[in-house]
Amino acid sequence: MPITVLEGLLAGFRHPAVGLDHLTFMIVIGIAAALVPAGAVVIAAFVVSSLMGVLIHAANFDFPYSEHAVTTSVMVAGVLLKRAAWLTFAIVAGLIHGYAFGETVLGADWPVIGAYMVGILGTITAIPVAVMLLASKAMRLPNASSLLLRAAGGVVVCLGIFLLISVVRGD
Repeated sequence: MPITVLEGLLAGFRHPAVGLDHLTFMIVIGIAAALVPAGAVVIAAFVVSSLMGVLIHAANFDFPYSEHAVTTSVMVAGVLLKRAAWLTFAIVAGLIHGYAFGETVLGADWPVIGAYMVGILGTITAIPVAVMLLASKAMRLPNASSLLLRAAGGVVVCLGIFLLISVVRGD
């Protein structure tokens, strides 16, 4: 648990970027945002609900199996990659991922939690937006096809299954 404001800020930048489950989800939401109209709104919904999830956890609300829910959201993201239900899913997934992010600062002072949330905000905004911009450019290429998106979705589902098995086994 971070103790100083600086530690909180750095932990906020680090946590979403080093967790394979969170990082995978942010990459997929960035790709999905490139596919749907108003993709930036999808990312914003994820960001805002993630910050709410951090606050819910920091307020000592107990939600069992949050890591299971995070890995399940990765699988669902892979399934939804080519679908249009992203805004609602981004909100729900944001709450789940944010709650998991909140584990890092559980019991910390509120200034540390605030700094952590600033770090989280930076990371969970920058990664999906960068992916959205790159994916938007890549999809304009003549060889971009829905087959590649379905394959990417399948890979994400498989990764989500692997992550869920790891969480269930306690690895």
